[in-house]
Amino acid sequence: APKDLYEVAKKWGTDQKYTISEDKANESIVFKASTPVEYPSVNGSSLDKGRVEFSCSIFIKDGKYRFIFTDLEHKAEGKLVGVDGGKLENVSPDCGKGRMSAKGWVTIKMRADTNLKALVADLKRVVKEAQNDPAKKSDW
Repeated sequence: APKDLYEVAKKWGTDQKYTISEDKANESIVFKASTPVEYPSVNGSSLDKGRVEFSCSIFIKDGKYRFIFTDLEHKAEGKLVGVDGGKLENVSPDCGKGRMSAKGWVTIKMRADTNLKALVADLKRVVKEAQNDPAKKSDW
């Protein structure tokens, strides 16, 4: 049942502590969230910390779902607060090459990609477990 899938996706986002906005009429949920990233500092001697903020929209229809990640944006943390790379689709970071190395910018994009793929894998696992739950089967 599609509603089950909706509740499963919503619970998953809640468990991740994401900010959730719902559109029940259109069976869609939008999560606002972030994922931590570490990347080489400008001089390469240490790792800088930050996060990539993103939106994840999940659309549910006929017992199927699809998701779209949008608005990926780097925000620096710690001693570099305000030295933000900005939108990940940009070729170079907003803060400029003097504040972030090209290697750092590429690393942020790679880490964000890895982290989001792990989130997708986790969501798929949770949905699969819910769909295979023997308690939900009606043909026993």
